[in-house]
This record gives sequence, C-alpha cells and structure tokens, in this order.
Amino acid sequence: MCHDELGYMKKIDLERELKKLGFNLIPGGGKHDKWNNGRDSIAVPRHREINEFTARGIIKQAKDSNDKKAKGV
Repeated sequence: MCHDELGYMKKIDLERELKKLGFNLIPGGGKHDKWNNGRDSIAVPRHREINEFTARGIIKQAKDSNDKKAKGV
C-alpha cells in the first residue's frame, strides 16, 4: 500500500486545529507533545505526518473536552 493511500494529516494542520480549539503546547520531552486547554491534556505524536484516524481522534478528544468545559462538567 502506498504511503499516500493510508491517509495522513500534516502535524502543522493538526496543531492549527488544536490552537483554534483553545489548546496550547506545553514544553517538554518524550515521544509526544502535550497540549493543554487549562483543564485537559492531549498527547500528540511527534511525527511530521500523523495517521488520519489518529488525527481525527485527537481532534474529537479536543472538541469533547471543550464541550465538557462549556457545560462545567
């Protein structure tokens, strides 16, 4: 299977989406970057391109966090 057929999202596009959702990058090391919105943290793999399925899951997690934050849960 060709790399393009797998479906990848560029990390910069995912980061842009997280910033729109109110998340900020937390400095640190390791295999993942940590993003935080003041309430919840999300781990993002340190790769130039991230599997589309994984990227969608990360965005969903960020949106769910914002929904909970808005409801005060």
